[in-house]
Amino acid sequence: MNWKVPALAGLLLGAASVAQAADFYMLDYDDQNMTVSLLDPSTIVDGADNHRSFHLAIVGTKNWHAESIIDADCSAERWHMLSTTFYNEDGSVEPDTQNQDWDTFDAGTIGAYMHDAVCNWPNQKPPDDELYQASDFMTAIKEISDKLTNLPPGTSTPDTAPGTNN
Repeated sequence: MNWKVPALAGLLLGAASVAQAADFYMLDYDDQNMTVSLLDPSTIVDGADNHRSFHLAIVGTKNWHAESIIDADCSAERWHMLSTTFYNEDGSVEPDTQNQDWDTFDAGTIGAYMHDAVCNWPNQKPPDDELYQASDFMTAIKEISDKLTNLPPGTSTPDTAPGTNN
């Protein structure tokens, strides 16, 4: 897994300007699976016992994506999926509402990075080169999927990071 998102900057440049754009954050780029992990910070909700829930999409090629609601324990390096829905290339939808066990992760991993991004929000935001702007979350997912789909064959790391899309 390659989670150094700045390697994607040019991938997402060139999208049309968006009036009243919302901010989303591309926290991970997996060059083996051609996926981007996209956080919608407007969905971060404080819960009991220093927990926060949030909405995260794993965006792939050809309009495939998975959307998860995740509960992060901000007192520990752990989280668990509350639900996941898979949106397949053929338009079919597969809900999976199974509550998963807690996942823990080591410092320096992508899981720890995503956990910290959510738990430290809004006092500490991800860097600007992980920012993606679109009119709404579904538009961001579609645009990113289209860009991943159109990468030249054999591209393991796009020339630029998913920074802004002007």
